Amino acid sequence: MTGSRADYVGNMNVGVNDVPNPKYEISSRSTIVKTYDGLNKKIIDSSYTNLSPNRFDFTYPGPLLTVNNDQDFSVERGTMSALLPIELTYPCALNMTLVPTSEGFTFEPYHIEFE
Repeated sequence: MTGSRADYVGNMNVGVNDVPNPKYEISSRSTIVKTYDGLNKKIIDSSYTNLSPNRFDFTYPGPLLTVNNDQDFSVERGTMSALLPIELTYPCALNMTLVPTSEGFTFEPYHIEFE
């Protein structure tokens, strides 16, 4: 990242995109953040695991849905794939209907109901 040349005082939030959620419950290690002065080529500030811990626990929010045993599959144009298994890690508390969508594909059945 390249920031402003003016001094900044306050909190800075940084978002990270396109990182998939883990599939199982985990505890993360601390993330170390360092501030680098590109002009003088020096690290001028750093976070530390003992002074600024930022660990977090992640629990997947709900039943994990697995399609085709989490294996890749391919479908040739103009053909139909074999049946793909869809599994849940544990029963749903409520009825659920999946409606698969993808541009250029037709799905059969159109609605997949879990009860």
